Amino acid sequence: MLSAVQHRSWLDHTLRFGALMGASLPSYWLGYLLILLFAVVLGWLPVAGRESASGAILPSVTLSIGMAATLTRLMRSSLLEVLGEDFIRTARAKGLAERVVICRHALIGALIPVLTMTGISFGHLLGGAVIIEAIFA
Repeated sequence: MLSAVQHRSWLDHTLRFGALMGASLPSYWLGYLLILLFAVVLGWLPVAGRESASGAILPSVTLSIGMAATLTRLMRSSLLEVLGEDFIRTARAKGLAERVVICRHALIGALIPVLTMTGISFGHLLGGAVIIEAIFA
């Protein structure tokens, strides 16, 4: 949402770059990078294992980053499209606060494709879980 609301700002460019990197990295490569950083270099999390809940953090983050990046890009484009509609201009002309216009009017219309993609991507997450579990043992 921030990327769409702050369109063409440094924040928009930074968030788009982060989403592009998150969507571009294969999950197995991202898993190895996270293991290297958080388990080997920093020593904060275990490399593998099921003894505690901390053993599930790295696999969960690895699976979620790619999907979150894809949904972030979809949410931005969908919200930008809705913000250009006539009913948003009418809501602003009525004198509604910008927060109300975005949260009550624009966000509802922008969430339709995001929720659809979330349902479709559920199978992708299950398929990716097999590879991620092989990496994290």
